[in-house]
Amino acid sequence: MALTPRPPLVSCNIDANNKPCEQGKENESEKNGGGRRDLIQAASMVGLSFLAVSPSPNGSAWGAPVVPPDLNTCGPATVTTPPGVPSAPATSVSCCLLPPTKPIIDYELPSKPKIHRRRPAHKVDDDYISKYNKAYELMKALPSSDPRSFMRQADIHCAFCNGAYNQLGSTNKLQVHFSWLFLPWHRWYLYFHEQILAKLIGDPKFSLVYWNWDNQANVGGNIMPTMFTQEGSALYDAKRNQNHLPPILNTLALTDLASNALTNKQIIQDNLNIMYQSIVTASTPDLFMGKKYSAGDPEPNIGGTLENAPHTAIHAWTGSDKETYLEDMGNFYSAARDPIFFAHHSNVDRLWAVWNTIGGRRRDHTDPDFLNAEFLFYDENGCMVRVKAKDALDNSKLGVTYIKVNGDQLWLNYEPQPLSTTTTSKQVVPRSMDDIPELGPASQDTSPTKIDKKFVSLVKRPTAVPQELLDKGLEEEDLEEVLVLEYVEVPRNVATHIAVFINLPQADATTPLSCAEYVGSFINIPHLVGEGMDMSSRSVCARFGISDNLQRLGITDLSTISVTVVAKLGGSEEIPISLKGIKIEYE
Repeated sequence: MALTPRPPLVSCNIDANNKPCEQGKENESEKNGGGRRDLIQAASMVGLSFLAVSPSPNGSAWGAPVVPPDLNTCGPATVTTPPGVPSAPATSVSCCLLPPTKPIIDYELPSKPKIHRRRPAHKVDDDYISKYNKAYELMKALPSSDPRSFMRQADIHCAFCNGAYNQLGSTNKLQVHFSWLFLPWHRWYLYFHEQILAKLIGDPKFSLVYWNWDNQANVGGNIMPTMFTQEGSALYDAKRNQNHLPPILNTLALTDLASNALTNKQIIQDNLNIMYQSIVTASTPDLFMGKKYSAGDPEPNIGGTLENAPHTAIHAWTGSDKETYLEDMGNFYSAARDPIFFAHHSNVDRLWAVWNTIGGRRRDHTDPDFLNAEFLFYDENGCMVRVKAKDALDNSKLGVTYIKVNGDQLWLNYEPQPLSTTTTSKQVVPRSMDDIPELGPASQDTSPTKIDKKFVSLVKRPTAVPQELLDKGLEEEDLEEVLVLEYVEVPRNVATHIAVFINLPQADATTPLSCAEYVGSFINIPHLVGEGMDMSSRSVCARFGISDNLQRLGITDLSTISVTVVAKLGGSEEIPISLKGIKIEYE
């Protein structure tokens, strides 16, 4: 098939959100989430199951924000025997929260919060490391009956990330990953964890450190922080990959995607582009933060680029390859059992703040279902409190600041280059386009297409701007072209990395991720599920902003491009990965 010039864009009356991979469009009419929680709670108690099946105009079951579960309905989180390890037993983990001894209260932020200045872990001095270690010693010494104890703190992550609770009034599990809840939930988690440590150590300004793994400016940030690697300290965890201890550079892709003999120079360049593609080119809230997840929705499947790539890569890189389920960091049920988890997520939180400063359409969601989503945590006094997502959007109100580092500038201003020797990659692709199949958008009847080690498809670019986007006052230059992999089926209990390239059909597992053809990754790590869920696989929708890549490759005039999906499993090669559709849409 020959590549043809792209026709001019026109507008049309298309509902931009009426797509198989969507979870409902934003409900601009609902401006207040108050009262929804009480309605759902009342319905749950009297058995009004109609609330769980009545559709709403925005596509979710109720058109309401997610609210805390009934704490009396906790069940076990279960992991099945991983593929290729028949001798490994299935595991069931109880990580139910301790029931509150007092009524749950709505948390109120202090009017003048104590300032917590989080600094990079590789820059703190010995005195601070000693203090940090002491704080965790005190937390680990608390009895299991205290919700502030270290294991009870770790259980919070397990409970809300591994299907221990149903949503209130629904049989669907409550999940704080893979959607727009990911960033605000984890910010609140860090906040209360830090408050507890501060009280235990007797320093109201005690601050978490952040693992500066995105920093490629000098060795220190992009290695496992040495303060967490001293055996015998309260910060040490034996269940880490012993091949990744300092001075080994961390990688933001699964380390076995390409040759393990990558030079440090190539690792750094790959890391810089992964950061660039995950943050800078993720120019909209849906791309960066993840898409909508409302009350009654099934398991969310559209996470943001920060969650899907560098965040998950660090989890997989840190977890022990000697443990059946990549514990501790490599599995969501056990990740927070490693103190380094909180340093890792402090950096994730910091990067969210950096993204908000880049400009353009990079700003937080405004949908009431997002703003009014509610979560439960224990405060520094061990009391259970209820918080809203909207109250975590401004770190200054939480009293949290991050010490700035120069390394951000390297990936913020990264300039990925085409692999071709010419100024564009047009001349690379046509030679092999004639035998490339075309896989269009998924439909209800679409059969899955298996991805062996790679899959190449031609994909048409949109010729019309949806009227809905124009009605929002967006100009053509404000729009982002988004590449969507629909219904990607990945094994739930195997670490998996999917790297995506455009106009590079010859890409494979050895192709450097530093090139302009690389548009991003989706990474899955093992995680437990609740009773009644599919334990073998999960279906996701992976989305990548490609406007910047199209310009760098000089192919903005083409109506059809090739998309190459390179898959790599961390476990058995016999476990299939598949997808149902590929499309490009405007956002």
